[in-house]
Amino acid sequence: MVDFSPLPWYNESMRIAVSGSGIALQVAAVLADYHDVIVVENGDMLAAVQQTDVCLLFYPDHVDLLKAVTKLKEGLELRDIRHSLAYQVIVCTPVGLGVMHEIHSTLGNRNEFKLIYNPLLVSNTDDLHHPPCVLIGTDDDNFCIVYSIWRKVFEGASPMIVMSWEEAEMASMLSVAYLKTVKKFLDDSEEMCERADVKAGRVLSFLGMVTSQ
Repeated sequence: MVDFSPLPWYNESMRIAVSGSGIALQVAAVLADYHDVIVVENGDMLAAVQQTDVCLLFYPDHVDLLKAVTKLKEGLELRDIRHSLAYQVIVCTPVGLGVMHEIHSTLGNRNEFKLIYNPLLVSNTDDLHHPPCVLIGTDDDNFCIVYSIWRKVFEGASPMIVMSWEEAEMASMLSVAYLKTVKKFLDDSEEMCERADVKAGRVLSFLGMVTSQ
């Protein structure tokens, strides 16, 4: 377990921009209880970059994600040089293999930003408080900021799994596929029980015990 407490921002609220669709607005509402949060509307990335230190991107569609990144690049190019810290760009929706490198190339090889992959593998904001783990993809040791963002949201200890971009991309894709497969299997199992007039609850509880070993 990494001890983050000596770091200067450990107990501080952060200035965070949230941009995207799907679960983005719900996540923004949750984070607003702990940080200064703005929701980026109509792709106004310049305002986001000037007013915040971190931008969380929620774009399930690949094309929309790259469009947002392009606008973010324009905002970074106009960012006030008085900002001493590198701007943190965090991709929070699962992406395909190689997309993080594509985003990095779009933003350009500049020192004024850091790029992190932190997919939230949850279906609703209730799950934000109890994640089984926190997946982080990075090309360097730049991941501590993720803990600062989420540590007050999480209830209980959630291990941080740090990987390369490629490893995290593959891990997130496989985890999504696995969860969909499990859900389909459980739905089919429940339907089979109903057809056979068997109590599904007990059967599914048994399956849960077997698969947890």
